[in-house]
Amino acid sequence: MSGPNSAAAAAYARTRQRIVEASDLVMIHANTCCDGYWTDITRTWTAGKVTEKQIHMREAIMEARLAALDAIHPGRHAKEVDQAARSILDKHGYGKEFKHALGHGVGFAAANAKGRPRIHPASPDVLEAGMTFNVEPAIYFDGYGGMRHCDVVAVTATGVQVLTEF
Repeated sequence: MSGPNSAAAAAYARTRQRIVEASDLVMIHANTCCDGYWTDITRTWTAGKVTEKQIHMREAIMEARLAALDAIHPGRHAKEVDQAARSILDKHGYGKEFKHALGHGVGFAAANAKGRPRIHPASPDVLEAGMTFNVEPAIYFDGYGGMRHCDVVAVTATGVQVLTEF
């Protein structure tokens, strides 16, 4: 997804014939499977020169990511992890542009809306060691573009392990 098309928060966007233009946001969303286990990774780049707006967006997303990671540990309510990231995006003025849940369970499916844990503002789930899910803070501006950074994480006995640290 590139340029204005990258503002689509849909999980399964299609590749289009659109020509990437200078300073476009280019979002790569990859669901991959190996030995029956799925992953969900998204990275966003800028084609050419990065704008001040894009720098600020990336800084807010990465700060939200770190806040979410810091909040993950066994016994924590999943909605608290979502709130940790969401509050950072709100602080930076991007609250309305974060248009989906922070994450969802992964492992036996690329995306399973009912798979535990569900990381959203109203989730009843409580994190347990061994759970795997994604953390995907994002900002989407209709007509401009979107930026998302999605990692798969595992809850450990003492906190969190990022499984997609690249």
